[in-house]
Amino acid sequence: MSVKRNENRTKQPREVMAWKDTLAASAVNSHSYMGLDTGWYAGKLVTSKANDKCTTGAWVFARSPYSVSLQCLQCLVTILNRKPKSSTTLPPVTGKIVEIIQDKAGQHSLVVLDVFQVAATRHEVFGMPILMRRQDETMTTIVLSKVRKNGHYEISR
Repeated sequence: MSVKRNENRTKQPREVMAWKDTLAASAVNSHSYMGLDTGWYAGKLVTSKANDKCTTGAWVFARSPYSVSLQCLQCLVTILNRKPKSSTTLPPVTGKIVEIIQDKAGQHSLVVLDVFQVAATRHEVFGMPILMRRQDETMTTIVLSKVRKNGHYEISR
């Protein structure tokens, strides 16, 4: 990991942020992480499962941090009369990384995404999928990353 240095090449201490000073504090699912308020460091990157280096500003698909309760799933199965593909997960979320933070102990790394939806139509000229905001509103969500064997963090997908 690279260390910040000043003009004399001496190491600079990392700046610790309080939870309230992070973008994660205003995310839709921030309540799930409020007990981890031990101080946070800004991160530089996370690694995707495909070994891509994802920095702030990168577009990613990540495992949804939301889950459907078993009771709700049973209601859907009864109503739709069909078996769901997965018992507890939702489709992946699409978003742009706006913040990467790690707790002081180095046990948790969080990725804050500006969430977009993939539209049903494609771009007229380029034929590419179109990403858009739901109801034209900005929504951020936190995705927990996990530690890989080499010590780098990985976005759950």
